[in-house]
Amino acid sequence: MFFLGGLLVLFLIIPAMYMFNVKEILSFHNTSGSFHGEHINSRTYFLTQMRVIPTYIRLFFFPFGQNLLYDFKISHSLLEPKTFAGFLFLSGLFLLGWKIRRRQPLISFGILWFFLALSVESSFIMIRHVIFEHRCYLPSVGFLLAWVVFLRIVTKNTFKWAVVCLLMVAGFSYLTVERNKVWQDDISLWSDVRAKSPNKTRAFVNLGIAYTEREEYTKALEAFKAGLTMNPQSILCYNNRGILFLKQYLFDLALADFNKAISINPDVAEFYNNRGDVFRFEEHFPEALKDYDHALDLNPKMERTLSNRGVVLTKMGRKKEALESFNQSIAVSPYFAEAHLNRANLYGQLGQYKKAIADYDFVLKYNPHMAEVYNNRGNAYRMLHAFSEALRDYNTAIDLRPNYAQAYNNRGIIYKERNHFALALANYNRAIALNPAYTSAYSNRGNVYQLLRQGQKALADYTKALSLDPRAKIIYYNRALVHAALKEIDLAIGDARRSAALGYGPANKLVQRLQTLK
Repeated sequence: MFFLGGLLVLFLIIPAMYMFNVKEILSFHNTSGSFHGEHINSRTYFLTQMRVIPTYIRLFFFPFGQNLLYDFKISHSLLEPKTFAGFLFLSGLFLLGWKIRRRQPLISFGILWFFLALSVESSFIMIRHVIFEHRCYLPSVGFLLAWVVFLRIVTKNTFKWAVVCLLMVAGFSYLTVERNKVWQDDISLWSDVRAKSPNKTRAFVNLGIAYTEREEYTKALEAFKAGLTMNPQSILCYNNRGILFLKQYLFDLALADFNKAISINPDVAEFYNNRGDVFRFEEHFPEALKDYDHALDLNPKMERTLSNRGVVLTKMGRKKEALESFNQSIAVSPYFAEAHLNRANLYGQLGQYKKAIADYDFVLKYNPHMAEVYNNRGNAYRMLHAFSEALRDYNTAIDLRPNYAQAYNNRGIIYKERNHFALALANYNRAIALNPAYTSAYSNRGNVYQLLRQGQKALADYTKALSLDPRAKIIYYNRALVHAALKEIDLAIGDARRSAALGYGPANKLVQRLQTLK
């Protein structure tokens, strides 16, 4: 009874997927996923299986021409020659299995198991793709059982039977190894599909995606162009080519492709998310927010969109809403590291450093090789005056990315706080060598020179920093202090006034104090 009850639960899975709508199960119409431009319903799906199942059986014996994604036309009438021949063959095989159930129960069981295990996916329950080789995994158990028992009967000799079985195992093992070479990576797999199903747009799309992930952008673009030549209305080609352009910072081209995809099908949330990414990178934040919101209207459970939306809201200064968006992203997908990272960065801006560290810890638990995260966590530790932990994180960041200018600059700050001025200068020098336009590194190095009473060097660094950022009010203030120390009072007053004009409060008192020295 328990066994039958378990089977009943399994049999309820398919009707449950269709909300127990029998009419929808048996007469649902859709575009075929196996042959472009054809439509399929439960009747034509069943008729097509008269050709599909013999194909499966042929592959059991002659596994050549295997294909992840077949070009397979739909059968529209039982009287089509191949369809009718398949019907006769399968009917005969089934009747044979039933007829010998008493004389050869194992062979009968194997044949009937094969049909039973295929009955869900190869009967009237319509699936867009009429053929997939992996549907034979479970049915093949019965078929192979029947075949092995049949061989035992035919050979009439245990030794001969064993030899035949071993030869078959050896041959099929070799063919398995050869087939696995096709599956070794996405490029080889989808190249194989493209060669065997040259009319499948999806083969070109997935090949383009694979080349994009490898950063072989020219080959990726060729694949997407070929797919669009075949199907000019392929939203997958437009969307993924847009992603390709986005990775290359070709924002106008990416925007055009996402717009095209949306014009063809305006109800796909991913397209709005991707167009929002273009606007976000171009710092058109209101437009980005509008697209993210529309994507979430279509699909409220898109964790990446919720996280991206939080980033935009942060940039717009709406930090409370940003935090809420990151929280929603994490609620949807608790292990989505990107949302934890973005929330950690926001916590840092809000001065909630312990919460930031907790999120950085989470990210590093699953992604322990992210130099940026170690650097950012180091910043949080530094703000909490946990200098040993901060130094450890900066060291790790530099180990992971030896040319990480920001980590050298931040490590210099730690050494400066510990009065290790030589080490601080060495790190600032390295940061500037890696990034000659690094304003903060010049300013920080100037601070060390100021402490070492090397006024001229400090002035040179502050001046360089101000040439890079003319509105850096604190740097004007610091340069004013150096001018004052060098008895250059007029220059000091000028810098202090610039600092005050930019909104740095302490500069006003400095101006007053300097004026008394004239």
